[in-house]
Amino acid sequence: IYETPAGTILYHAHLDIEAFTMDREVRKIKQGLGQKFAELVYTGFWHSPECEFVRHCIAKSQERVEGKV
Repeated sequence: IYETPAGTILYHAHLDIEAFTMDREVRKIKQGLGQKFAELVYTGFWHSPECEFVRHCIAKSQERVEGKV
């Protein structure tokens, strides 16, 4: 799926919430992990150890991210 207007709005709102709740350096690292995660999923490595590690890191970065849109 390449067109997701509602998903795009929610994604950008989430990034704005992250800007207020996350450390700047953690956000930079998470951005790189997000790109790696997309690459792994797109190439079929969902169940790989690398993908599991990236999912864990991203989940850890989201522990304090809360807000309403």
